[in-house]
Amino acid sequence: MDLYMPQCSGLELAAVIRQQHAYVSIPLVFLSTETNINQHLHALQIGGDDFLTKPIATKQLVTSITA
Repeated sequence: MDLYMPQCSGLELAAVIRQQHAYVSIPLVFLSTETNINQHLHALQIGGDDFLTKPIATKQLVTSITA
């Protein structure tokens, strides 16, 4: 998911998802143009499993979501 979405931020949505027991095991991968490492780390701290930066190579994306 992106950090910047129209209705809520990806960080807000990730926090809500991680609070729902039924969705705890669903992998959350952030995909954004954000290059600030502190934002990446924050996303991972609130429950993201990976943070990828756009543009992204197809092989890197596939590797991340199948790992």
